[in-house]
Order: sequence, then C-alpha cells, then structure tokens
Amino acid sequence: MVQGNGDPGRLVRLILASLHDLLGLAGGDLDHHRRAVELDPEFPFFRWNLAAALLRRGEPDDLDEAQRLLEDLARNTVLLRPATRELEALAGRGRVVRPLEGLKSRCERAPKGGIGATLDLEGRCADLPDLPRVAAKLPPAAPPFGPPAAPASVETLVVPEGHERIDYAVTAVVSVWRSRRFIEGLLDDLLSQSLGPRLEIVVVDSASPEGEGRIVLDRLRRHPNIVYLRTDRRETSHAAFSRAAALARAPYLALANTDDRHHPEALERLARVLDARPDVGLVYADFWVTVRENARFDEAPFEKLKRLEEFTLFDLLAHCSVGPQPMWRKELHHRHGLFDATLDVAGDWEMWLRFAREDVFLHVPETLGVYYYSPTSCERRDPRRAKRENEHILRAYDPLWAEQNARRREARIAAPRLDEILALIVRGDDPGRAAASVAELRKERPRRRDVRFAVVRADEGIPDVPGGPPADPPSWTLPEVMSDGWPWRYRAVALMPAGARLTARRLEELAERLFAGERTGALRVREGAGEVVLLSSSAVLDAASLLAAPERPDAWLDAVARRGWNVAVCAGAETGNA
Repeated sequence: MVQGNGDPGRLVRLILASLHDLLGLAGGDLDHHRRAVELDPEFPFFRWNLAAALLRRGEPDDLDEAQRLLEDLARNTVLLRPATRELEALAGRGRVVRPLEGLKSRCERAPKGGIGATLDLEGRCADLPDLPRVAAKLPPAAPPFGPPAAPASVETLVVPEGHERIDYAVTAVVSVWRSRRFIEGLLDDLLSQSLGPRLEIVVVDSASPEGEGRIVLDRLRRHPNIVYLRTDRRETSHAAFSRAAALARAPYLALANTDDRHHPEALERLARVLDARPDVGLVYADFWVTVRENARFDEAPFEKLKRLEEFTLFDLLAHCSVGPQPMWRKELHHRHGLFDATLDVAGDWEMWLRFAREDVFLHVPETLGVYYYSPTSCERRDPRRAKRENEHILRAYDPLWAEQNARRREARIAAPRLDEILALIVRGDDPGRAAASVAELRKERPRRRDVRFAVVRADEGIPDVPGGPPADPPSWTLPEVMSDGWPWRYRAVALMPAGARLTARRLEELAERLFAGERTGALRVREGAGEVVLLSSSAVLDAASLLAAPERPDAWLDAVARRGWNVAVCAGAETGNA
C-alpha cells in the first residue's frame, strides 16, 4: 500500500486514524475519536464525529469541548452549515455562542453546497456559472485535468427519412469509442426491445478508429429509429452522452453502454413506471454482472446478481448507487444542465447528484439488465483518473454529504433498539429451517441487547421456543400473535419465513431504514430463502382493521399501503452463481 507514496508514515497514520474513527462510531468510545483527531487533525469529519460523541454524552465539560470543535469547524472547514446548525441547538439550550450570528450570516450568503459552489478550507465560497442553464463544469479551485479541450466539430450526422414522424417513447443514448466488438450486439439488443420502433437509438461516435459507424449505418438503412453522429476528434464519453441527449426526441432517456445488455422488456417497464409516477425523475433496476463479452439477458444466470437498495441521497453521495442502466426524464436536463464534458469516468454519477438534489429517484425491484465487468472500461483502464474524478466530486459535494449525515444520525436516534423489535418466524413443515433462522438471529447481539422473537405458524400453533415471548398462550399462529397485542408492546415487527438468514445486526439496520423514511410503514427485503417484511407498530395498529387474511405477510403490506403508509423495498444480500 505504501509503494510509490512520498510519505509512507503519513499513509499509515491516515489508515490508523480511519480505524480509530470507525471503532469510535461502532462503540461510542471517545478515546478512539480523540486518537483519530490526533493522528489526522486536518480531516474535518474526524473532529465532527468527536463533537457528535461529546454532544451525545452531554457532560458540561463535553459540551464546552464540543462547542469549541464546532466553532472551529464552522469557521475553517467545509462543514459551515451543519456545524452552525449544531451551534444553534447549543444556543437553544442556554449556552453562549458568541460567533453564532456571524456564522448564520455566512450561511445565508453562501451558495448551497455541491457542484454549484466550491468551499475552500477557509470556508469561503467561489461562485460558478448557473448550472441549471449550462453544462456542468468542474469547480475552478482545483482543476485536476488541466483546461478543458475545445469541443469537437460534427463530422457526420445521419437522420434517416421518416425519423421525425415516429412518436418515440424512449431514447437510448449510446457513446461509441473503440467498441467494434460490442456495437453489433448492442444494436441487436436495443432493436429487439418490446418498444419496437418507439425506441429511438442515438449513437454518438467520438472519432473511433475501429469503424463502428459502418455497422451503425448499415442498420440505420433498415431502421428509421436510429440516428448516427460522428465527431472529427475524440471526446469524453459524457460529452458524447450530452450530444445524444440534445438530439433525443423522446421524453425519457436511457443510458445504453455498448458492452451492456437488457431484458427484452426492460425499457418499456421502466418507462411504464415513469408514466405512472409523474413525481419521479429517474428510475433504476437490479442487474446481472458477468465477465463474458456480449452475454445476452436470456443466457442468465450469470456470475452475480446485483440487487440495488431503495434510493437515499446519502447512498448516492457515497457511490453511484443507481447502477449502470437508469432511465430519466429529458426535461431534467433543462433544469440541471447536461453531463460534465470534462469527466470521462464519473460524469454520470455527478449528473445524478445534480438531479437528486431536487428530484425523486425510484428503485424498481426487478432484474432488467446485464452489466459486463470489463477490464478495459474507463475506470479500470485509467484508475488514477477515476480516483481523481471521484475525489473531486466528493470534495465538491462535501457540504451536502454533511447535511445528509446529520439527518442519518437523527434517524438512528429515532430508530428502535434491538430489544424493541419483535421477530416472528413463520414456520412451515420443516422445523429445521425455523431453527436455522433462530440460530442466525441469535448469532450476533449488537450492543449487548437480546433479540425478541417467536416461532409461529400461519395456520396452526406450535409450542413455545426459548428466547421468544412468555408462553402465554403456549402456542401461536400468526393471526393470533398479531391480534393478541404482541406487536404493540414493540416498536417494529419483522415477519420472517423459515429459512430467512437474518442476523440481529442486519435487523437493526433494516429498522433504521424503516424509521428513516417519511411515513414509511413497511419495508420489504429478500434475505436468504424468503422475503422479510418489517412493519412499524403504528402501521400495524392502523391497518389491522382492513385485514382479510392476517396469516399472509403480503396481506399486511396491502393493508398498510391502503392506509396511506409508504411501503419501501430494500435490497438483500447479493447472490452469486460462480
């Protein structure tokens, strides 16, 4: 790890500081947080986590130290807004915070964090052009790739006769560079989509030397829904995507990388979701991962199934959580600009971050694509550039990350403790499967709290098991337990099929997600052999009167949704077949 690093000792200190910070977050130990700050005093988030731990403990000396840390963070780091909010809370508890008014004034003057503004280490903001009306530009404070090249000129633009008369539902945007071995398979994949001629395919060839244009033009003569553009010199893939988006005639755009493939109905299904949900700006689905070139969807299963999570802005700030094949509304570009042409690897991630600040993203829990894990993709061909681009975006969005981190901390506080969750394992004919689920639940006891659980049957009671609620009555069915008042002695109830492999720690994580959503009453997640349904007790109480078949977990989901509660879907463990 230290090879090629100018100061190996500094790298070791950074690693140790990160470990101490993680240990402090996991166990709430102030000594670990202090050690992280000692090892790396320049990184603001180590001081932020120390201040948060001090505020949680709440002793008078702790509050004094936390206030000093927050004042320094607000004055001298990118954490101006979140640190000022915490100082306001301290002032509300009667403490004297002398610089508060000045900090609040700076917050009002500062642009909101993100690509629209750059915060230097002194907390000052440098304005950038108004991004909703122009293509995004990297913040000028730290250009990692030198001045942007002049845009290429259009060498060829071919729009077939009759193209403009078709009412397109979706436009697939395609960027081509050195992808001759993939382009024919991609065109076959897109032309076989269930949308048929209502799928517009816009191919932008960035002066590729491999002659892909001849293949595209051959298909274009037979399919008037294809548009081909070639530039006179190479551009980044995201400059090409911007050109394709500008040419698109459909209301919805879909990212189509040349080496990826789709379910035959993938684009129609995603478009149907956008049609039904006008409040949603972008949708994304699960996908297979393969190391085989040109593998079609009908050749699944592949090496790994990637199940994505229900969308949160916090996850998107950490990584590109919407996968490689999302679909979005074209009108979002009118408000947020086009792709950043200076980014070759992470331009899509940066674009989604701009969208997500104002628009709703939705996970579609279906497997609709195949992603080729290519050793020659942009991020693997030039890992140093990928690292620089990712770090640049993370720095630009630091203030937004801090804001989301504060909200997540509040959600953790609101979430139930483990001993406030009742796990009901719905046993089938094989008692061994129920025993395996019980063993998995009891394997971990985070923070020394025990899991509360019972084994029940959908239609026939069985004797009590150790570790469940008291044996009164001595056997239960699921309807009996749900109607007897057990759920209302807890804050959440998990309905688990026998064989579901769910640890106590994972159960806590799911409860945190459940209580983080606004009026979210239920959470669905596939774990092991079946689907786990996690319900808040408030939603159970509200929906109980609507239940026609209380022995079925999906009936509870229907009843909760009919009462106006949101039902969220969360990804389970990734599955593999290699």
